[in-house]
Amino acid sequence: MRLQDFCKERNIPLVALRSLMMELSNKDRYEIDVFGLLNGTTPLYIECKTGEFRSQIEKYMTLRKRVGIDKDNFVVCVLGLSKQECAGLGQMFGLTFANEDTIFEHIKDTLLK
Repeated sequence: MRLQDFCKERNIPLVALRSLMMELSNKDRYEIDVFGLLNGTTPLYIECKTGEFRSQIEKYMTLRKRVGIDKDNFVVCVLGLSKQECAGLGQMFGLTFANEDTIFEHIKDTLLK
């Protein structure tokens, strides 16, 4: 909602869907928590997690590569993860990790330059 308000105030086009079901050509299915387009061209994928999430990291890495979304645009938001953990996981796995305090700033600073 913060992102939507931010974009609206600045006349930045944003289209977003929640709980999107996606099926790839090989019949792999994914449920995406939030998928959007910023400025009509910049994809934004957000996966929201609470609790244990590490067992699903490989699935996210595979999906990011298959659909060709840049690392900065593919965000795994994990409740309670520290900034240091976010940075370390991001370097190890080629995804962007954020927490509830850093996700908006990441999107604003990285994708809405």
